[in-house]
Amino acid sequence: MDHKTAVAIGCLLLSMEVSGCGAKSAKVKDVRSAKVVKPIGSLPGESDAQSGTRSLGLSCGAGYAPGRAALRLMSHEEYDQTVSDLLFITDKASKLAVFEATPKGPSGFASDTAHVSLSPLTVTKYWTAATTLADAVIARKNDQDAAFRKIAPCAVGKSEVEVSCLESIISDFGLRAWRRPLTSVGADSEKARLLRIMQQAPSFDQGLRSLLVALLISPHFIFVSVPTEAPTPVGEAAELDNYQIASRLSYFLWGTMPDQELFDLAAQDQLSDEVKLNNQVDRMLKNDRASYLVRTIVNDWIGLDVLENLVTPGVNDALKRAMLEESWRFVADLVIQDKSITDLVAAKYTYANGILAEHYGIPWSESDRAKFQLLDLTNHSRRGVLGHASFLLATAGSTTETRPVKRGKDLALKWLCQDIPPPPPGIPPLDTSKLPPNATPRELLAVHTNSPSCASCHERLDPLGLGFESFDATGKWRSTYTHLGGAVIDSSGKLDASTEFKDTRELLDRLSGQQIVQSCLAKKVMALAVKRLPVSKDDECVATEMGVRKWGVQGKFSDLLKATVLTRQFRWQSGDAP
Repeated sequence: MDHKTAVAIGCLLLSMEVSGCGAKSAKVKDVRSAKVVKPIGSLPGESDAQSGTRSLGLSCGAGYAPGRAALRLMSHEEYDQTVSDLLFITDKASKLAVFEATPKGPSGFASDTAHVSLSPLTVTKYWTAATTLADAVIARKNDQDAAFRKIAPCAVGKSEVEVSCLESIISDFGLRAWRRPLTSVGADSEKARLLRIMQQAPSFDQGLRSLLVALLISPHFIFVSVPTEAPTPVGEAAELDNYQIASRLSYFLWGTMPDQELFDLAAQDQLSDEVKLNNQVDRMLKNDRASYLVRTIVNDWIGLDVLENLVTPGVNDALKRAMLEESWRFVADLVIQDKSITDLVAAKYTYANGILAEHYGIPWSESDRAKFQLLDLTNHSRRGVLGHASFLLATAGSTTETRPVKRGKDLALKWLCQDIPPPPPGIPPLDTSKLPPNATPRELLAVHTNSPSCASCHERLDPLGLGFESFDATGKWRSTYTHLGGAVIDSSGKLDASTEFKDTRELLDRLSGQQIVQSCLAKKVMALAVKRLPVSKDDECVATEMGVRKWGVQGKFSDLLKATVLTRQFRWQSGDAP
């Protein structure tokens, strides 16, 4: 089947509009209608994940809205993992089809709803991936544990396949592929159209191949949707159905399709039960697929994916591997051992080997320098991932010297969730003519804060960045600028009008107790869960309640995840129809 046929399948069979179908971007209608539609002011309050009492969110007002997540394409990691779970294969289809890199959206995550565009070239690549995967299934049909036998068990060893077998394959595999039951009423239903595709093929194998391609090229597969067929008016909200909840939960915690237990619970309408929903969070965190959460926190939130191809003087491969391993072990421990999410910024411990300990100036007594072990940092000036060399290297802004504004902006965006607008156009170069030749970063940045056009942003960014100046570009501790004639580093500053810090260590110690930081941690988890940037006052209110009033410093990581899946933001969708 050629590209023209592929687009025809997309446009006609699957109700898809893409470039080449007469539209500029993807527009997909979900065949399901909302289970419940209610005025926003009459929605129930969220439940406290520990006590079960309806309390969370009530202080945000009866009319607080759940927000609206747009249709979104799977990220490439999600696509590959979903294909692996669906077809029982390990082929990385996104690499075979040379998918372009998935951009991070406004929330900072690659799975953000901002990534929704489909060009003809992109459709061609999805077509290549679908046909390659379908060919692989057919080619391995005789393997004992192959996908063929699991997808089409009723056809194994048969020369002729009955219609009832075809219908069973379409129904069972279609549900898993599109993560919901296929429509079955009428000659133009999804099941009927897919059955015709199989019956028109000259052989069962070719018919199965055509079915797989049709399902895998569908927007119902490559998009993760929450919209409903029936428009929901502004001022009202639609409750997501159980299959949508199952998908939202699985892509939140696992980055892949629901497993059989989630599908079974959705079929029984059990995911509307808050206790059972929270039980699923506990179960899913114990599954190996939860490593997706670790990867996402490390790569997207902390931002360590930028280190993959970064070459830095003084950082050899062994040291860079140790830096990354420290952060991976730390986050994995937080998730698996269910520690407090505030450990991300407050932990007085880390994992290091002899190579990294030497870089940190921490004595190492083990004979094996490659072995990682738990280190107590109570008497050291590193806290959480913000004290990890990997984070400090990724945010330095340069491979040789630190750029405090870059670090300050990263901290403000990712750890305080502050909105930092781009610099206004037409700003003239700053006048540094009156500064000494070896001016320190603090002296240079003072020019920013003295400029009316720069002060509003730099008064927020500069104290944060300068507060981290005791760490060099590679994350080493320092007290002077050796390249500036030994000038002493002043890392003191103010977090806000009432919170001062005398040095880097005090800044790190005080960050974890800041309400804005605790709220931001909850907001980042919410963004990962609902795949959009939480920006409304209602999002802010719920995140503050989760991050401060409910869980604070003592709450476990799973507590925050459970609180998130019980929010309106996770289980409802605001309307946008006039």
